[in-house]
Amino acid sequence: MATFGSSRACACFDCFEVDLSSGELLRSGVRVPIQEQPLQVLRLLLEADGKVVTREDLRAALWPEDTFVDFEHGVNTAVKKLRQALEDSAEHPKFVETLPKFGYRFIIPVEWETQPQPLRKRRIAGWWVLTIVGAALLTVVVGAVRYRSRTSARHSEQIKSIAVLPLANLSGDTTQDYFADGMTETLITDLAQIGSLRVISRTSAMHYKNTAKALPEIAQELGVDAVIEGAVLRSGNHVRITAQLLRVRTVQHLWAQSYERDMHDVLSLQAEVARDIAQQVQATITPEESARLAKAHTTVPAAYEAYLKGQFAFNQATLESTRSAIRFFRDAIRLDPNYAPAYARLADSYDQLEYKGEMPDPSITAEKQKAVETSLVLDPNLAEAHASLARFYLLAWKWSEAEGQFRLAIRLNPNYVPAHVGYAMYLDLTRQPDQAVSEAQRAWELDPVSSITNQQLTYTYFLARQYERAIKQGRASVELSPREGQAHMLLSTAYHGGGMEEQGFSEWFESMRLDGDGKLADQLRRVVAETPAGEARTTAVGKEALQYLLELSKHQYVSPVYIARMLVDSGNRDQAFFWLDKAYTQHDLALPWMNIDPSFDGLRSDPRFQALMRKIGLPN
Repeated sequence: MATFGSSRACACFDCFEVDLSSGELLRSGVRVPIQEQPLQVLRLLLEADGKVVTREDLRAALWPEDTFVDFEHGVNTAVKKLRQALEDSAEHPKFVETLPKFGYRFIIPVEWETQPQPLRKRRIAGWWVLTIVGAALLTVVVGAVRYRSRTSARHSEQIKSIAVLPLANLSGDTTQDYFADGMTETLITDLAQIGSLRVISRTSAMHYKNTAKALPEIAQELGVDAVIEGAVLRSGNHVRITAQLLRVRTVQHLWAQSYERDMHDVLSLQAEVARDIAQQVQATITPEESARLAKAHTTVPAAYEAYLKGQFAFNQATLESTRSAIRFFRDAIRLDPNYAPAYARLADSYDQLEYKGEMPDPSITAEKQKAVETSLVLDPNLAEAHASLARFYLLAWKWSEAEGQFRLAIRLNPNYVPAHVGYAMYLDLTRQPDQAVSEAQRAWELDPVSSITNQQLTYTYFLARQYERAIKQGRASVELSPREGQAHMLLSTAYHGGGMEEQGFSEWFESMRLDGDGKLADQLRRVVAETPAGEARTTAVGKEALQYLLELSKHQYVSPVYIARMLVDSGNRDQAFFWLDKAYTQHDLALPWMNIDPSFDGLRSDPRFQALMRKIGLPN
């Protein structure tokens, strides 16, 4: 917190107290987390003694002249954060009044003291005066009634869903962002283990980092009852976390607390914060969940530091950042060979490396399997490791083993999104469309602004032949990720399934352009323009795309399943099965999807198709 110089050291208004010498804001004696810039705005408003503080005044006070920043956005954000701390409203202000396009004014009386005193002492003095005038008893009775009313309201509206917004980095050093983000992710992971709470995933929570959106708007987009806001301040080996719980429907401040530890105890600190939050929302914690929350995976600060850096790199999700993540997780394991989550995240990083385009390597596959197995030996109750092992089995076509591991991961952590996404895939592949839709919807509810969950739900609707829902979800996915070719491809698939051929081709061509296949897109556009709509157009487009893929396969790997799909469209069954057999020999990961993909419906009655499904081990 900043330290402010002032001849008037402490200001009191309503139930709030701000100590300008230490930079602390208290509400009824409880510290309220507030960032430095909103606190400076409050100081300027208080010291203006009811006069207007212009936006230019705020700009000059908050940022030096040589600072390059969007001042308008910065001022708006600082004032909005101040109002949130004071539980104030711009539309119906109690404390801070807005003069549009000009400035702000503090509109209630402020009591000043030259020497700050503990709030409790001042409250005792105030009650003594009331006792003299005979009003103390009335005050106590009214206060008790109000307290019971607030407590009753809190219990009657139990919080069932929550989002942890990104904890602010108060160090002033952007190179410490990884630490604040890591603290956020660890807190989310701890809370996610509580089955009675729906906890929004890290991906969607991080979408609101540095946002200027109001809490009710964020809550509506995430579909939650409450949010956690807070900050992290690290100085050497000393860590301070502040957190506050707000019910968003009424913008009601429910709880705030500050925690301080050194790095050796920071993981136990995170678990303590999670337990305190669960207590405040009256979440039911089973004995097993309590035991998992109490477990500290490492007591080696350097290992935890490397792990947080690995998470930060992994979450950037580029090819190079994933390679960096692998190095950091290996460092964490070297520093603490018993660090179970580091092994699990190392395995996830290998998965992401392949997803980002790195060709599978047998030695890497073996190392990935070893990392998962080691993680589970060290901690058999680690949901992340069970989900990683389930994905390994899924890719190896070991269906029953994959199902068991996915179900176990979800039981251990009901809010772990990768487990729900993977299990939805398993249910798709084994032709259980209704259950797959339910699981994909659950993943989306936990991670509503993630491209992965939106795309998975779109594809699951399509595979379940629910084309209208697939189109609606596909449009939302494209709106969320307009530059991702995969999002446009899935919307194209949904349009074609729903019989909307023109829209389907348009989205398909856009996906090609975004993925670097603009030349093919131009060729296919010409075919579409020159061919009448209907089966003839589909056949002509299929033949053109087939020639392109066959030529491309001479220079780089092209999934035989994609070629087979084009052959099916052009009516060449025998050649399609030639390429599908080739896909089986190469263990092509796209092959199992033909078990449910509508594109292959025309082959299902063929004995060769049924024999191929039996070899893969899938029910047809």
